[in-house]
Amino acid sequence: MNHILTVGNINYDIIVSIPTYPSAGNPVDAEYRETNIGGSAVNTGRLLADAGIKTEIATVTGRDDLGQIIQEQLANQFDNTQITEKLPETTRVYCMIRDNGPEFINVANMNSKFSHKIVPESKWKRIEHLHITSFDTDTVHDFIDTATEYGLSISFNPSLNFHGQSAEYVPMFTDCDIIFVNEHEVDKIPIDTLRDEKTEVVVTKGSKETVYYASNGSTYTKSPEEVEQQQIHDTLGAGDAFIAGFLQPWLTESATAECCLKYGHCLAKRAITEPGVLQTVPDEAKFGAL
Repeated sequence: MNHILTVGNINYDIIVSIPTYPSAGNPVDAEYRETNIGGSAVNTGRLLADAGIKTEIATVTGRDDLGQIIQEQLANQFDNTQITEKLPETTRVYCMIRDNGPEFINVANMNSKFSHKIVPESKWKRIEHLHITSFDTDTVHDFIDTATEYGLSISFNPSLNFHGQSAEYVPMFTDCDIIFVNEHEVDKIPIDTLRDEKTEVVVTKGSKETVYYASNGSTYTKSPEEVEQQQIHDTLGAGDAFIAGFLQPWLTESATAECCLKYGHCLAKRAITEPGVLQTVPDEAKFGAL
């Protein structure tokens, strides 16, 4: 498995680390500030590409200056491939990071609907795997249906806890090979039904053990390596990093569950000990190094 298409929203992230919330007349100095290209599909796809897996992206940008910046960066990060459909303004996400984790305080211009037709048929014939994370159910339906028609394997990060659209997503789950959810989303997933359909489910729980319901009927668990509190900078993008780490061996179709979980935890650990969203995969976290 060596050719992946990642699909999902793309954002221009403005991230600040602050000790407490500011209030009227009481400004707070940011301890750290970062701007970068974000969104779960980009975060995961960028890491897969950096790990040496041929990765393309389908997304939507704006016709503004930020959209141009994003397109230029995508060309460098995704095998010189960018697939975009232009809308008036680029999505901006503002995030405050405090001791208790990241908090998204404002999301402006959330443009999320687009069609599989922005990917040429010639590319669909070369792609082997679809990884999708989108808040728009029509977009998800469209891409998953198309990937199924082309016989691709499919991984899905539905982000249910953010938009609460689990009922609309359920019919799509059984067309996927593997789904990634966290501890706040798992109650919305019909795990028994999915296991009957041989759809795998991975449930991450932060510092607690991760549960992997595999297609062979087995359930695997593995706890992440303990990280001292003073080493943790923030958890922004940690889930996306876990997925990239997990998929590295999973996409080979021969790796063990233990191996997939190990690489997922390794990359997630790196993500929480560095400021902002993890941009690259260290050599020790690339498949074959552990």
